[in-house]
Amino acid sequence: MLKTKDLFKPDIRNQPFNLSEEDLMDYVSRIEISKKVPRKINEMLDFTRRMILYGYYNFDFYTQTAIYLFLITESAIKERIYEEFPEKCPMIKDGKTEIVTKNYRVIFQRLREDWQLIGFEKLGHSLDSIVRVLKTEQVLPKRIGDTEIEILRQLRNSAIDLTRTEPYSPAVVIPIYWQIVDFINCLYDKNFHESEPKALKQLREHYRMLSQAVEKIKKTKKSEN
Repeated sequence: MLKTKDLFKPDIRNQPFNLSEEDLMDYVSRIEISKKVPRKINEMLDFTRRMILYGYYNFDFYTQTAIYLFLITESAIKERIYEEFPEKCPMIKDGKTEIVTKNYRVIFQRLREDWQLIGFEKLGHSLDSIVRVLKTEQVLPKRIGDTEIEILRQLRNSAIDLTRTEPYSPAVVIPIYWQIVDFINCLYDKNFHESEPKALKQLREHYRMLSQAVEKIKKTKKSEN
């Protein structure tokens, strides 16, 4: 029979990462959430911080965090583009035009049915298309690009088929958390457009150095052959 004390033992799957609770707390605190992010989304992001901390006791929380981050980001993207829509939305499909009173559910349902919103002709129902429109309209900065879109695709695939999802580790989910928070900050606060968080700069530098080290090893092996 499972006892309460058994629920609060550190998960041994964390051991290869040499992580303490304090380490996890430090990592999730390295990026602030803008006060301009809507309260509900802010609260959900704060909850993902706690989910990452729970991963110290149950490794599976890291994967659940990744999936939850996708759902939050999807909501944040749709809410942000919705703010740009006019109160009366002219929509067209197969030559037929209708004026739709601004309504979140109705408009996104129409987009899924391949209606076009006049004035937003490049907008589709996919997150990719919405992100590209937000970039075109400079709601998102130039530094947000294909990397973030690819992360969303990966997280979406994880959310769609849990049975085939590879477990996420803290080494993977924490950088994703940083990038998602930065992405959402940029959606709602232009003060973040030109100020990439220090944690992401360090992460990029780490990968650059790692890539250089790998290339050096490859060249050494080639010269030996």
